[in-house]
Amino acid sequence: MLHDSLNGSLITINSKLLEVRSAAKSDKINKAHATIIEQVERLFRLKQIFNFVFNTDKDLEKLIYRVRLYTGNFLTQNNVTPLLSVPDKIKKYPIDIEVEFNLLMTVQELLHNIVKYSKCTRAGLEITQENSTLQILIWDNGIGFDLQKTLEKGNKGYGLKKCLEWIKSLNGEINWLPLAAGGT
Repeated sequence: MLHDSLNGSLITINSKLLEVRSAAKSDKINKAHATIIEQVERLFRLKQIFNFVFNTDKDLEKLIYRVRLYTGNFLTQNNVTPLLSVPDKIKKYPIDIEVEFNLLMTVQELLHNIVKYSKCTRAGLEITQENSTLQILIWDNGIGFDLQKTLEKGNKGYGLKKCLEWIKSLNGEINWLPLAAGGT
């Protein structure tokens, strides 16, 4: 399935690049360019999935390192100043692939939403650990949003619903709270 998705993305990128080269209209170029960017982002996500599926040495310390690295890079690439607070020492704690996948996908989805919708200039990631309990706080200084309204809007809020599912499957909880100074 991932192989087919990867091939489909590469085929789409190739065809859109050909369109860009031969396009005479500006609107057509812009649409093709947007499609290429979407497919590249999709490939990036698939690459990350492959990376952690085939990594058999899984522990909390390595996951936190990858989350911190991804967060800093993703926010910086999207012109958002990252503010990261991660303990210097993380206790080694073995984790399985479901924990790794669900936490990484949740962080990615939340950061994607921050960049896409919040209009923020800064966003933060704070991680604390007590034995096998992990707390991840992600915040931004953007415009904020109404969670209930977002979840009630038909197809809107699909990513947020997935985050709730991913964290619930780990016997965890996820909360969205408005910040007094703006943002979530």
